[in-house]
This record gives sequence, C-alpha cells and structure tokens, in this order.
Amino acid sequence: MLEDKHIAHDWPRYEEFRLRKKVGLSTGFKEFDSHVRGLPGITTLVGATGLGKSYFTMGIYANIARQGNPVILVDKEIGFVDVRTRLLSHLSGLTEAAITSGKFINDEERRYRRGVEELAQLPIYYFDDIKQEEVEPYFLAAKDLHKKRVFLVIDSVNRLIRDFENRRGDVDGWLTLFNNLKLKYDNQLNTWIICEKNKEGEIKESNTIEYITELWLDMVQLKGNDFISLICKKQRNGPRGEICRLTNKYPFCYTFEELTELPT
Repeated sequence: MLEDKHIAHDWPRYEEFRLRKKVGLSTGFKEFDSHVRGLPGITTLVGATGLGKSYFTMGIYANIARQGNPVILVDKEIGFVDVRTRLLSHLSGLTEAAITSGKFINDEERRYRRGVEELAQLPIYYFDDIKQEEVEPYFLAAKDLHKKRVFLVIDSVNRLIRDFENRRGDVDGWLTLFNNLKLKYDNQLNTWIICEKNKEGEIKESNTIEYITELWLDMVQLKGNDFISLICKKQRNGPRGEICRLTNKYPFCYTFEELTELPT
C-alpha cells in the first residue's frame, strides 16, 4: 500500500532509532570521541608521508584492545619484530633504543616487563600479508573468540596491492570487500583504513574510498606549527572541521596526545 511508504509511516520506530545510544567504538582520545561519538563502520585516515598516521592509529587500536575488542592489524610495511617493538615502546613509555639494546637503567626494566605483560593480554592479531578471501574467516574467528566487535586496521591500503599492472582495479577490489563486510556485519565490525597523499594533496590509491567511508579524517601539519591538526572532511552523523590537535609528546615512544590548550 502507498500509505506504508509515507515519510512519516511507523513514526514510533523512528523515535526509537533516533534516541538509541550510539554504539560506535571509542578511541580513548577525549576530544576526538566527543566530536565523532564512536567510530562508524569504515573510517579513513589520510595524510602525507611521515606525519605519524601509523603512530596515531597505534594509540587508537591499543585503546580499543584494552576495552576487550579484538584488533586485526594488517601491516605489510614494517614487519612482525618492529610492530612488537613499537607496541612495547608505546605501552611502556620506553624508547625503541632502550628496548632493543636491553640496557635498562633505573625503573626501565620494570616498565619493560609491565609492557610485555600488557601486550600479552591485549587481543591484537598481526598479519604481514593477507588475501581477500581470508579476511572474513579471520574476522569471524576473532568475533567468536572474544564475543565483541572487531576492529580491522589496514596500514595502508596501497600495501595490499598484488596486481601492480592493475593497481586501481586491485585496490577497488579490496575496498569493495571492506564495504560488503560492513554491510553484512553491521555493528560487529569496524574498519580503519590508512591512505597516503601524493605531492598534489590527492590520495594515491583510489577515489572509490571516498564513497564507501563514513568518517574521513585528514592529518595536516601547517608550516610553523609543532602540532598536527586532525580535520574531519566527511562524517555522516556529525560535524565537520577540526576535531583535535595532536602533539608527539614522546617522539621516540610512538605516542600522540591531544593538546588540551590549543595554540592560537
């Protein structure tokens, strides 16, 4: 019946949805979370090389893992040993040099051991390579094991390319997969995708990602500033513009913090 298609049909159901508590994942960054109100199905983080996209992402997935949510980390760039070392540095507050040398002073060994113990408890699963047909089974295994929403981190999407003669088509295949998984497993899977910018300020991989992402974040550092601005370029259920400003307070420990007092 045509009446069933009226824009105001079944209004109580709309009211229930409107007032429902947002259930997106919390990042642990206060200002960020206050603007985003929970990570959506697909988030894209873009920025030029060397800004610290991976370090900021590490802080987010470490916080999410602390909440008991399993993290599937796909990183084909730095390798298993370096990922472990950087995570230990982040968790312990020790420099990478101190960890790899093993020459601890004062309370550094205690902090290292504490970091090792925490890392062993965090539900983080690392892949230095993965095929498209493997993503869903691993996601389901993590979901069934931990009984909580899964956080899939892709660092970065251009590293997933296998067919270099058809780079665009290969990337689009991955992005289609992520979008299909989002639709199939709503509220069970969140995907965080890192993309690189070229010298012209455009993303290197594919324009398709602009259409599938629900939250588009741009990391920018203006000349003369010692902080990095995180700008929301697209958000379906919230405001756009600058979300927060980040400072690398401990540059050798892979840790970003939000600036509480913003410089003018």
